[in-house]
Amino acid sequence: MIQEIILVEKTPCSNLSNRLIVILITEDLLWYNLSVIQSETQKLQNFFGRGRIFHYKKGETILRAGDTPQGVLFIKKGYVKDYSISKEGEELTLIIFMPNDFFPMQWAINNKPNNHYFEAMSAVELWRIPRDEFIA
Repeated sequence: MIQEIILVEKTPCSNLSNRLIVILITEDLLWYNLSVIQSETQKLQNFFGRGRIFHYKKGETILRAGDTPQGVLFIKKGYVKDYSISKEGEELTLIIFMPNDFFPMQWAINNKPNNHYFEAMSAVELWRIPRDEFIA
């Protein structure tokens, strides 16, 4: 939205009302996009909500490198750190997952072994569904 408003400011308009109309259209598109995102989020929650629920405390390991996942995990609440450990023993944070994210995708889609650690960064509520339901 900020980029579009900046573009509006660069657009030569002799009339202030023309600028306001463009900004209102931009805001309508933003609200439309937000409603689409909310709808898709609700679909994900409905889909994963059929699965089993798990709770983890801050600092608990959810999945270790080398473990075979028991299903695809969807984060309902909390934050999960995805990291690996280098040959030198250094922890390398790859991504921080937040509510409405799901993992481990390399395993879920390509059936590749899990090479990452997943750790709760806060109190976490996860829903788990079997991989075959996810890829069906």
